[in-house]
Amino acid sequence: MAHSLILSTQKTGSFGLSKNETAILQAQKSIQVRQMTNEQLEQFAKNILTYVKTKLDLKPIAEAEETAKILVLMDDIKEHPNLTKDEVTLALKNGLNGKYLGKESFVHFNSSNFNIWLQKFEIEKVEAMKIIPKVEEEETKPVPSKEEILKDVIEATNGYADIIEMKLKEDDSHNWILGGLNYFYDDLVLLGVLSFNTEQKKAIVRDVRLKHPRLPEEDLSNYCKKYGYIAFVEQLAKSNQRLNEKGNIINKINK
Repeated sequence: MAHSLILSTQKTGSFGLSKNETAILQAQKSIQVRQMTNEQLEQFAKNILTYVKTKLDLKPIAEAEETAKILVLMDDIKEHPNLTKDEVTLALKNGLNGKYLGKESFVHFNSSNFNIWLQKFEIEKVEAMKIIPKVEEEETKPVPSKEEILKDVIEATNGYADIIEMKLKEDDSHNWILGGLNYFYDDLVLLGVLSFNTEQKKAIVRDVRLKHPRLPEEDLSNYCKKYGYIAFVEQLAKSNQRLNEKGNIINKINK
């Protein structure tokens, strides 16, 4: 019984990098602008111009105008000598995809905008580099085995179910602390323990939106996972069931 509840997270793992941070990290591995020869720079500028014309469906221009544009592009790129070739390309693609749009509502490529995109990328890179070393350090730590993850999440889940059962007997409700519950959800799904059908998933989404009407859309997935995990635990408690050491749902043995 396994599935992902609603939206896949933008992170590659609990401590992983976002798609954008990963792209920035990968782009650092290419040649720096300061290291490029004039011939390499000229060819790079030509490639950029060709890509822009294709992306924005621009009309062909006269050869002399194209040569002038290439020279301007080369000067623009030289203004950012510490960027790599792939970083310039990433900034260009971000700009053409509307990521750096200001008040204007459409993408317009010219020398001024290209420089703005490169400047915004440089700021973005500085912020990303504050995160990347921490993530890389975290990822060097030993990865828990599947058996260790299973043991920990089973103990936590059964412990929560015991608390909920006790609260039900006292006609009381448990004050859940939401932080981290989405990771328990992910672990149970990964281990094949937890599953919801389509209607159950829709009900959880509705419940989350009612409880948190101002919740940003990018946080919806994790909140659905948190409340999905809570629903799973509460069902265990109400059904007098628990998880055994293999993660199977069994009837609780009352002592």
